[in-house]
Amino acid sequence: MGYEIRENRKRKSWGKFGLKYGFAMVVGISVVACLGGCNRSLMQGGSNQIPMSLESNAGKSDAAGTESSTGKREAGDAESSAIKMVQEEVALPGLTKEYKILFITDSHVIIPPEPSTEEGNVEEKTVTKKNQTEKKQEEENRAEEKQAEENQTEGNQTVDKTKEKEQIQKLAAQREPIFRQEDGTGARENFEKMISYANKEKVDLVLFGGDIIDFPSKENLAYLQEQLGKLSMPYVFTPGNHDWTYPWEYMTPKGKETYLSELEKKSGKAMEFDFLDFGEFTVISANNSSNQISPEALRGFQDFLKTPSEKPLILLCHLPFVYEELLIKAKEAWNSGTVIGAGNYGGIYLNDTTNEFFQLAFSGEQRVKLVLAGHVHFSERGIIWQGPEEIVGDAGFHGSATLLTLKPKVGK
Repeated sequence: MGYEIRENRKRKSWGKFGLKYGFAMVVGISVVACLGGCNRSLMQGGSNQIPMSLESNAGKSDAAGTESSTGKREAGDAESSAIKMVQEEVALPGLTKEYKILFITDSHVIIPPEPSTEEGNVEEKTVTKKNQTEKKQEEENRAEEKQAEENQTEGNQTVDKTKEKEQIQKLAAQREPIFRQEDGTGARENFEKMISYANKEKVDLVLFGGDIIDFPSKENLAYLQEQLGKLSMPYVFTPGNHDWTYPWEYMTPKGKETYLSELEKKSGKAMEFDFLDFGEFTVISANNSSNQISPEALRGFQDFLKTPSEKPLILLCHLPFVYEELLIKAKEAWNSGTVIGAGNYGGIYLNDTTNEFFQLAFSGEQRVKLVLAGHVHFSERGIIWQGPEEIVGDAGFHGSATLLTLKPKVGK
């Protein structure tokens, strides 16, 4: 989400209401028609949240979980520092065996930068020679003046970098406590437990849904690269809005050119559009971290579709596409829709690029069979209007991840 964090994790039974998209294809559809056609039931195989089996600092806990108000299985008090796994199952056509996928999103890890040790200012950077003799040649004087100008520029750059580092230090100090659990467990500890879990349980694939780091400092990016390098299985990474922005450089061309490019280098994955052919299915990632599908992601998807394939597609992105229950809960939690679609009901209106992507991904043969997203900091599962099923992952800094089991689909 944005840099203003509000924690609101209320759970309740959500009523039904007519939901109209705001896509060009549905302009003019009445609310009555929408009431009859837009409400779709959840597919079978709902969420089941259980504590994962993993050593913590205090050793392995045997505390029993308790049923939450939503029926999800949650960790008991004695196990509050343990990672919880939201278990999901999805049947896909064309599979001949099961696959285990770990989905991690919205960890918001912050590695505080080291205190600045640089001393001095522009005056100290400027070369001066007060003891020059009067017999110095004029050429040498001009050379010295030129060198002084260069040093002045270098000094200004140093001041700018020092100021930026101070900004980052202040930002880290302000935001790191936000992502701690009530027992003091930090986002970094939770994320490292998830990486360890992936390796220990030998999952087939790890998917990262964005906002894994809270801002693109060199410390955060180096940490991300280090942790991704520990994985013993393939992974796919899509960017979130925090992975490549600062509050003072939010969604700017400079931020995209500088920080998104650096994120691509450190993650080892293409940020705009990427895909991983996993044999019986393919995972694609599309950048919608700026609240819309990027033009580069659309072009990448268009090129991808030029190669015919019958394999089912799983779409990984940061912002979820709207469905009824998700929109209601997002508005309750954030005072804003924060999901793509249903702009006339408080969601995000689609621009032309996102609308075209939506048509390609979800219309016709509908090769995209499942969408995985994050961003809203709570878990949810439903069916995108005129689209496939979507699983939204809970925030990693809550100590939660999603363990997805893909199963062969039996029958039609």
